Amino acid sequence: MKRKLIIRYILLGVLLLLVWMTQSIPALGNLYSQTVYPVISRVLSFFSNLFPFCHRGSIYFQEYHGVIVYPFLCPYPQETAVEKDSAT
Repeated sequence: MKRKLIIRYILLGVLLLLVWMTQSIPALGNLYSQTVYPVISRVLSFFSNLFPFCHRGSIYFQEYHGVIVYPFLCPYPQETAVEKDSAT
């Protein structure tokens, strides 16, 4: 568990450093916009074309379910396995 957290923080730090470098070095921004962004755009558009409906509607449905319906279905939080182990 601790190892995953360390890896997550290192990755976050590297990505933050990359954002700062891109802001200060315009050539990195151009490199990203001409090489990385088109690949990401193609992959995301491929997956969004698989579903013939408006994605905004599904996001509204998920928000409605999470805010309105979920509190009534699960009014009390479940005890997690970590809490069970620490109680004994």
